Amino acid sequence: MGSYYSPVCERVRGQISLDLDGELSQLERVMVAHHLEHCAGCNTFRDGVVAFTSEIRQATLEAPTHPIAIPRLRRARFELRAAALSVGAVAASIALLLGVGLGEKNLFGNGSKDSARPAYLDSQNYESRLVQEASQYRLRELHSLIRPV
Repeated sequence: MGSYYSPVCERVRGQISLDLDGELSQLERVMVAHHLEHCAGCNTFRDGVVAFTSEIRQATLEAPTHPIAIPRLRRARFELRAAALSVGAVAASIALLLGVGLGEKNLFGNGSKDSARPAYLDSQNYESRLVQEASQYRLRELHSLIRPV
């Protein structure tokens, strides 16, 4: 079973690497040094990190045997734009339907028999369901663009 380290030791061990890269503030460096004066386990950890880091930094660089090519993201950008346009079209359609429906409500009164508007369109449940469906559609569109590598 693994060893248990206090939360302070965990934090200090994370800061040791940052200290080697010169990314700690003066206060953080003093706090790390103070902890290392009293903690043998973290001191041993620091010695190992210092030795490993110096070995890596002194090693000669090797040229890759094959060139590294990073693919362009032009296609992914196009797909994202297409998805954004389709989501925008759905939102515009919903806004148009709601706008026409609300206008009809004002013309014919609120739920009278003469109204051609179905009563379920006036419920808050229906409106929230439309918004939820539009959100789910948007999420499905965005998830379809994310492909596992």
